[in-house]
Amino acid sequence: MAVLPLSEFLASCSRFFLPGEGKKALVSVLGDGSAAFYLAQNGFSVEGIDPDIEHLKAIARQAQKKGLFLKLIQADPDKIRLDKEKYDLIVCSGAETPFFVLQIKKGVKSGGFILMESEINSRKFGKALFLFKDYAILKKGYSPFEGDLAKAFLLVQKPET
Repeated sequence: MAVLPLSEFLASCSRFFLPGEGKKALVSVLGDGSAAFYLAQNGFSVEGIDPDIEHLKAIARQAQKKGLFLKLIQADPDKIRLDKEKYDLIVCSGAETPFFVLQIKKGVKSGGFILMESEINSRKFGKALFLFKDYAILKKGYSPFEGDLAKAFLLVQKPET
């Protein structure tokens, strides 16, 4: 079975956060870059963080070929400190430590969105829902299980203040 890509779930949620003109997005752990490319193509100013410098270089080359500008930062997502209410949308893949969750909750603007991708077993998705219990849950999605694991996707919105 094919695993639902993050970029496909992101596109399925676009009615919540597009158009992107004048908005800022952060993509944490870039993967194949498709989420960052999708957002940049739809008007977002995109910052991407990833711990692997070679991976960042490859993403930069792909972005250049596509005529896109991404601000790429080499950093460990579990150690980065985000500015308060800087981003309209944060897309994160795999980083779910309590420190990082606090950072993304701090970094998203009032009324902004967080899209999280996690590898799950039957118990882990409940943890993600608990971490965002004070946010509006807009959409959930799952990939098919491959053995004991699957991917779960969660789109939440920070309450307006």
